[in-house]
Amino acid sequence: MQRTKAALWISLAALLTACGDGQDTTQAPAPDSPAGQRLASGPSCLADFADKPCELLTTARVKAAYPDLPEDVETLENPGLNACEYSWPGDRTRLVKVSTFEVETPIPNRVAINWIRKKDEDRALEQFQLTYRNLSDAEKADAIAAVEAQLAKQTETLPEDQKALASGIGKSLIEASHFEPVEGVGSAAVWDGGALVNSLKVLDRDTEFGIEVDISADPAQNRALAIAVAREVMAACP
Repeated sequence: MQRTKAALWISLAALLTACGDGQDTTQAPAPDSPAGQRLASGPSCLADFADKPCELLTTARVKAAYPDLPEDVETLENPGLNACEYSWPGDRTRLVKVSTFEVETPIPNRVAINWIRKKDEDRALEQFQLTYRNLSDAEKADAIAAVEAQLAKQTETLPEDQKALASGIGKSLIEASHFEPVEGVGSAAVWDGGALVNSLKVLDRDTEFGIEVDISADPAQNRALAIAVAREVMAACP
């Protein structure tokens, strides 16, 4: 199922970018406008850490943003997704349906970085704004259909229930996504407080990355910590 989720994210990111290509971007703030972010000079070094993300998002940087971070966190690095995740037990639970029963399972606290990727320096801001814009209902319907078509090809060998699950995840991600501009973070940033994940998308000059935070049922707390973590990350490449 990990491969299915990875394929889904890749397809979704590509499709959302494609949805923006050629569209009117007059509503997006210009880089030097009061509502936008000013681009720092020169390339970012963040992409140098794409295949070693835990060297970028270190426990020291997470702790600088979140002093309550325990000493015994679990670390998971996935270079294929440019991802590094720290998780630890929390006091929240969720009900999960298993067959005809509902089981209460713990929700771990987690802080992660992912999808560290270098962009075309000349078009980085434009591409970021096109990718992370809110789609119309018609565009969402087209994106869902396109993702389902991609997944049909990429999940041919999976059981039907897993195919249906992957399709449902793609539909939920697209329908729940709502990007809110975040001022004062990097060259540009948006917050996606969707139903499945709390994620901050950040552009640092020519490099994009995502910060995911789930430490609270309050999205405002997750957002505030994601911003603090992103700033610690970007401090590695002044």
